[in-house]
Amino acid sequence: LPVPFAAEEKIRRELKLKGWGEKEFLLIHSGARWDFKLWPAFRFIRLSQELVQKGHKLVFSASKDPSEKKLIRQITETLKPGDYLDLSGSLSLPELGALIKLSRLLFCMDSLPLHMASALKVKAVALFGPTQEKLWGPWQNEKALVLFENLSCRPCCQEGCGGSRFCECLYQLKEERVLEALEKLLETEVFA
Repeated sequence: LPVPFAAEEKIRRELKLKGWGEKEFLLIHSGARWDFKLWPAFRFIRLSQELVQKGHKLVFSASKDPSEKKLIRQITETLKPGDYLDLSGSLSLPELGALIKLSRLLFCMDSLPLHMASALKVKAVALFGPTQEKLWGPWQNEKALVLFENLSCRPCCQEGCGGSRFCECLYQLKEERVLEALEKLLETEVFA
């Protein structure tokens, strides 16, 4: 995945305004094209608070979709301004690529940023609900981990349980398990 120099420079400037450098932050991309592939907001909030308590700097990205930006606001309202950088709705695809490339790790849903991280060989943890991780998971990226709840009904490839657009398999996936996976990936030399 080619990342234009100008896109990297823009991201470096944004980071410099916060006093941060590359590989000093975790990138959280909470959105997905389909709402039934989303992790609940309260879990994102708890995970973000825990990461900040552990001393991590967080950068948030999202599309321009109002619901994605609303979720980022819900998360960041619980954090101190010095602990995060909100770039939601403000990035082009090349700039998102640059942000992923410059991050220490990407945490995302089953969505485009996961595939960009795979192309860039960047550490990533992705959550999968109703879709098949064997078909749509990270491709040739040994630095990526996929998490899912091992329920007998998944992967169902449905738009939520009973067509409800709500997926029990994502709701049940606890932030403690995600935090453990993130820490494992950050600490493992093989993934450096």
